Amino acid sequence: MPIRVEINGRRHYQIAPEVYVPSVTTVLGATSSAASKAALNNWLAKNPGGREAAADRGTAIHKACEDYVRGRPVSVPAEIQCYWDGLARHLDSYDGFIWSEVPLLPQHRHLIDAESGIAMVYSLEYRYAGVPDLIALRNGAHFLVDFKTSNGPYSRFCPNGNEEVAAAGGTFGGWMKYVKCATQLAAYKIAIKETLGITINRVEILTSTPLITQRFSIHGPELKKYEVKWLQKVRAYEDLVIREATAAAHGLTLEQLDALPAAQQRELVAA
Repeated sequence: MPIRVEINGRRHYQIAPEVYVPSVTTVLGATSSAASKAALNNWLAKNPGGREAAADRGTAIHKACEDYVRGRPVSVPAEIQCYWDGLARHLDSYDGFIWSEVPLLPQHRHLIDAESGIAMVYSLEYRYAGVPDLIALRNGAHFLVDFKTSNGPYSRFCPNGNEEVAAAGGTFGGWMKYVKCATQLAAYKIAIKETLGITINRVEILTSTPLITQRFSIHGPELKKYEVKWLQKVRAYEDLVIREATAAAHGLTLEQLDALPAAQQRELVAA
């Protein structure tokens, strides 16, 4: 049974006795690029309270999707109704569901933490865990689905220098969000195979904005690309944790450790 804990201010899950692994979002946040971190900090500075408002909005829309999937009445605050409009028709396109925030099949119920009610999938091989939004069925295939709310649309392609992408409304921020979400879904896909024994055939991002609802379907070589990208991030996170522990053991900040010559860094890590 999974247990969610905080370790050094980062979300982890206990997935076995004395085995604690980081969440997918923890890995993504810790290994994000300097450009991504700068863009986020710039947005937060210009939008006081924006992070909290976006989190509340996302929670409400996730709850609406969960209620809709389970046949319960859907109630959305009037001020964010525009983020819900359009999602139902996409949910109606699936034939059935086996996971909606938590597993819906009896054989998977052991993955729910009795205290918190949170369920997750995990990888012992790569040592991480995460909480998928939805696993759906269509024509016998398994679809992994993630819900996102955004003030602006996501973009499958980077608009830099691409007039066609820019003309279609693609932004650099929308592209970065798409890449992050696709990488997140690739992480869940790997963990679902290990935890549930289910092969995900396709992943989909449902993005709701005040004006439009987008659906991105990712499979084949593109999905494989994001699986590789995710495993690279797992290795980068493991390296980061080692460097942080090394710095702390020698009374250094991470920045001070990184400023040392590479050979000296290796000596400190080995010590």
